[in-house]
Amino acid sequence: MTTSAKIRVFSPIGEVRKREMSHRLAPRGADLSGKTVGFLHNEKGWASDTFFEHDTEILQGLLQQRFKLKGAVRRTKPLLSRVAPKAIIDELAATSDVVVNGIGK
Repeated sequence: MTTSAKIRVFSPIGEVRKREMSHRLAPRGADLSGKTVGFLHNEKGWASDTFFEHDTEILQGLLQQRFKLKGAVRRTKPLLSRVAPKAIIDELAATSDVVVNGIGK
């Protein structure tokens, strides 16, 4: 008995297509001295709460030692899968010179 069935084989190797950026990154300052750092936690649930807080406390301490920060602002957005509410973004923009955005481990 003969069969003429066809098998489709897909390559697992992806293709990278270079595309033009629609926006540019903000210019980076050379010095954080006297600046306020905002920390925006992306709320990944119970697994990340302590990691983000702990890791950013360490980062804040290191930045404080090196640059003598003016201060820090910490905010948490409600859901990982959603954009932070405009009120949080506006507050961080108004009160922070730079923002660290993270989800923990």
